[in-house]
Amino acid sequence: MTLEEVTAQLNGSTFWKEFTFSQNQFSPRPGQELKLADSFVWLGETAFIIQMKERAEPKDDPEAERRWFKDAIMRTAARQIKDSLRFLNEHASISIANERGQRHEVSGDDIQQIEKIILY
Repeated sequence: MTLEEVTAQLNGSTFWKEFTFSQNQFSPRPGQELKLADSFVWLGETAFIIQMKERAEPKDDPEAERRWFKDAIMRTAARQIKDSLRFLNEHASISIANERGQRHEVSGDDIQQIEKIILY
């Protein structure tokens, strides 16, 4: 089971499946597919944007670990969080499916508080 699957299951148990979204691909234009976040928890005016990075196999070399952390977390995951924030600002609404398979339109205008989380 991947980190994304475990987190979706955990979020679904913690926040209820109605408020947890892990099917977050959307197409603003034909032929273009974007992803809002690895996981998105939406509770009224509050949302949690969650990006996850899974380490395939830890290395014994501390320098290799630092490089992985810098690339995967500090660059990639942080950029993905920024992209998610930008998507919410640029698009009037984004259609995503919760863990029950129900589609909802999320709008950045409706969210007053956004928490950004990176799991690794």
